[in-house]
Amino acid sequence: MKAISEYGRTFANALKKACREAGLVAVDVSQITAGDLCIYTDANEELCGICDGYALLSPSEEGYAFNKCELARIAWRVPDG
Repeated sequence: MKAISEYGRTFANALKKACREAGLVAVDVSQITAGDLCIYTDANEELCGICDGYALLSPSEEGYAFNKCELARIAWRVPDG
């Protein structure tokens, strides 16, 4: 958490900064598709997942967590080309 705090103060800001630096482009959350990186909130916690076209996949204690794409608050995509 200290690294996130020093890098961007919050998880979302740190991820925004990292995505910008990596050249990813912001995507409207209503347009997310397979391969998009998303921030979503579950149980009042900000989490990061990858859209598989049907759900947001993220690591969990049991292996993988699957959450509805509608939970995405912010999303990025690797640009074409």
